[in-house]
Amino acid sequence: MNTKPSADSYSLQKIFKEETEQYEWSSLFDFSRLTATDAVITERPDGDDSFSTTLWNYCFPPIASTSRWHYTKLSTLRSIAQTRSIRLHAVEKRMGEGELTSFAGQFGLLGYLTPKSDGRRVIDDLARDLFYLSLASGDEPGPLWSFGEVRLRLLIEPVLQRAEIRQIRYSEIEVSHPFRVFKKIASDRFDRFFTPKGVSRIGAFALPFYLDEEAEVRLLVKKFGDEDTTEVNISGQDRYICVPLNKEHDRVKIKLLEVQCSDPTANSEVAQIVASMADLGVQLTEFTEHQR
Repeated sequence: MNTKPSADSYSLQKIFKEETEQYEWSSLFDFSRLTATDAVITERPDGDDSFSTTLWNYCFPPIASTSRWHYTKLSTLRSIAQTRSIRLHAVEKRMGEGELTSFAGQFGLLGYLTPKSDGRRVIDDLARDLFYLSLASGDEPGPLWSFGEVRLRLLIEPVLQRAEIRQIRYSEIEVSHPFRVFKKIASDRFDRFFTPKGVSRIGAFALPFYLDEEAEVRLLVKKFGDEDTTEVNISGQDRYICVPLNKEHDRVKIKLLEVQCSDPTANSEVAQIVASMADLGVQLTEFTEHQR
């Protein structure tokens, strides 16, 4: 016999509104969007993801088209010039640094962290299909030169909602965080889990606080199962997708604007590489010591 509290549309809307009215963000949400099964409270499956979009945009504000620095190695610059493309690597490459697990742990998403019969976790499978590119939040590099002696100024334009750019959050998630509050209401008042849409990828924008010096802004692209035609390349243990430079792409358009080098001994080679990309309109600009 099912003894769980009623979770009809009226009850969901009424209780979620009452329980959150103390928070300044409450008025942002349309609680009539919520629906429930015997186990889960989520958003109505009608193609309108406005509730989940509002939630994640509040927690991790999105960035539209942007021009930012990407720090990398000289060898990577050579590869970019040869292939006329830039790689977005799978998040699984950095799982040892708290990727996805930090977010799942903070919000008690134990289903993502519990090993399956084959020993793998759901979160490990998710990490294989999330591809990222790290960008600087500002012009001052701080510790970012440690990633390589070259930095590339990239103009990045997501295609609709098929790619996301957001600032990484490093701090512990506060008690009044909307996702935490919604989970508690769902559990305490309805004896159900709260699972908004997009939760499987939004965790890629949360990292442990000890990495906060990087002040990373991240471009993220998700491959949506086998029906997604995005080509994934494999080199050893590394999975990545290639985005052609200065060309239209169904996920994101990336234009290489300029290159700087912090290593004087590599200046000559960098100049030659940039010259080989003259057809792309790439500029070689001077790096000055105060930019270190």
